[in-house]
Amino acid sequence: MTHTPFQLLHATHLAGLRPSLIFNNSPSRAATDALHASFILFPDPAHPSRTLKFATSDPSGFKDYNVGTLVHAYDCKDQSFGDYLKMTGGDGRMAFVDRKEMVAVLGGKVGEGMADGERGNAAKRSLEETAAGSSTAGGAGLDTATAPGRKKPRISLAPEEVEFIRRVKERERVIGDVSDPMVVGAGSKDFSNIIELSRKRIADLHRKVDPKTKGVAPSSSSSSRPDPRRGATTQARPTPHAKSSRHKTSDAPIPIIIVPSAPTARLTLWNVKQFLADTTYIPTQKFIDDGVPKPTQLTFERTLRSGHPGAGVAGFPRTYLVVDNADGVRMEDWPRVVGAFVTGQTWQFSRWKYRDPMLLFNKVKGFCLKYVDEAPPGDVDKWPVTKLDVNRNTRHNDYTAVNKFWEGVDALILGEKRGVFFE
Repeated sequence: MTHTPFQLLHATHLAGLRPSLIFNNSPSRAATDALHASFILFPDPAHPSRTLKFATSDPSGFKDYNVGTLVHAYDCKDQSFGDYLKMTGGDGRMAFVDRKEMVAVLGGKVGEGMADGERGNAAKRSLEETAAGSSTAGGAGLDTATAPGRKKPRISLAPEEVEFIRRVKERERVIGDVSDPMVVGAGSKDFSNIIELSRKRIADLHRKVDPKTKGVAPSSSSSSRPDPRRGATTQARPTPHAKSSRHKTSDAPIPIIIVPSAPTARLTLWNVKQFLADTTYIPTQKFIDDGVPKPTQLTFERTLRSGHPGAGVAGFPRTYLVVDNADGVRMEDWPRVVGAFVTGQTWQFSRWKYRDPMLLFNKVKGFCLKYVDEAPPGDVDKWPVTKLDVNRNTRHNDYTAVNKFWEGVDALILGEKRGVFFE
């Protein structure tokens, strides 16, 4: 009898076991999570001493999800949906209702011998019975599909999930109203002039190309106008004349600093300028609570103190670019990366040019910002990174941490990367 990965996961769960995650078809190389594994091994129900191997991209037998997404959602089943979204990339994410159904099935609420279609319907009934009669926190909830004539129940959400949904709705922007008769039922529209307008726009752009930037790769955003959804503190994406991770000019290359994208990190795009330029640490959560949108990237000017070793060096960098998405750094611009703040998790480097932490920190100066009373997170102690300590409630230690950061970056710029920036 052939078993689907979903059926095997169910049997493994009931046996109190966990699938094995491996890299590159090598059982000796264990992966930390399913999204970064190459293959997943399940115990064979017919022969417990054997295993059945599936690639993470194989169909799981549960809806349209692959094996990697299924097992990762299973591993995160005890976490809130909000935390699950923060840990999961867009390509490996399971929908809220599907995740609830999966947990209901694997939790033993549905018979093991059911067919796929029966299992899905039984899981839905189990969810409806659990949620019926319960109110959602703060009046928020999601309706589930029910049989005709039955009252629709509401699925209860944890307080942090309600808050996450509230913040998402606050950032929604209406781009069209289907109730407007000008949008619906207005008959066919002629959009043929769009082609001509596009041709004129492209021709205008070609005429305005600066000879100095000829041959430079185009920006990922074709417009430099600010996003109306963002506040006044948010910087617009740079124009082709600005220096960014996607634009490098030969006369004055800008050093790049990478910070974590997770809002739970100590240093993010919200508070990095205040910390590195103004020597004042402000927790990220304060910006989130105040409704400040996160910039897509930012630049800041650094003031060199009197007697600084770079003050007398022509072309020593004063301007720095900060990003939290290494995908935006071209391969040829990686020599400009001078610092990276880490969270202690290896998956942070999964899409970087240097995925091996030891190789990465041989090319880039690594830092970990943490509170003085907490232990270094994850694998930080295993890596050659500099730990920067700040106090939770007092700011007298901020200057020392910032000065320690710049000492490391300056040594790299004046040493190994001297030829990148001013020689």
